[in-house]
Amino acid sequence: MTHGWGVRELAIGTADGRGLHLLTDGQGNWATGNGEPLPSLNGCVDVDLAGTAFTNTLPIRRLDWAAGQSRELKMAYVPFDSFQPVVDGQVYACLEPGRRFLYQASDRSFQAELSVDADGLVTDYPSLFSRVL
Repeated sequence: MTHGWGVRELAIGTADGRGLHLLTDGQGNWATGNGEPLPSLNGCVDVDLAGTAFTNTLPIRRLDWAAGQSRELKMAYVPFDSFQPVVDGQVYACLEPGRRFLYQASDRSFQAELSVDADGLVTDYPSLFSRVL
C-alpha cells in the first residue's frame, strides 16, 4: 500500500497452501506476482477481499469526499473460496464526510451503510463486521 492508500501489491495465503500474489501499478494495470499481465483486471485501482471490511477503507481513504458525493469504482474482487480475482463494480456514496458511507453493488443487488472512525477505518459493516473495543 502507498502513503495515499493505493494498492501496489497483494499477497495472501491460507494454511492449506492456497495463495494469490498480484502486482499493480496503481493506475489500473495488474499482473501476477511473476509479472504476467492480467488484462481482465484493467481499470481496477482498488482491491476488495471477501470477508474483510478493511478493503472498504482503501477507496474511502484514497479519495476526497464531500457530503452527497457518489462514485462508481471498479474493484479487483478476490473471493476466498477460489482466490480467482474478478472485476466487481461498486458504488460508494458519502453520507457524512469522515463518518458514514453507503456502499452498493453496481447492480444494486446489495447495499450497506458503513460507519468509519476518524482514520477512515470501517467500524461497522452491518451483517459482516463490527469493531469491538
